[in-house]
Amino acid sequence: MSLKQTFYKVRSSKIVQGILIANIFAFLIIGMQSSLLPKDVGVLVFSEFVIIPMLMGIIMAWCWKVLLSQAPLLEGQCLKRAIKN
Repeated sequence: MSLKQTFYKVRSSKIVQGILIANIFAFLIIGMQSSLLPKDVGVLVFSEFVIIPMLMGIIMAWCWKVLLSQAPLLEGQCLKRAIKN
């Protein structure tokens, strides 16, 4: 497999897309917050610890909704095969 094919496969992966989109969103929000409110240097705001990670999780879950909906089916198939053998 060539490097170009490998890069395309990684880029089109839903897991990678979810992680990248959520992290880019978080960096943008924190960057805007620090540039718009530079008064309190070194003060960490509640949103940096609670709200932004929660939004990152929601974004990742939305990107992974196809993968998460298939998980119970895979678990059921594995259980059937384990009992069958």
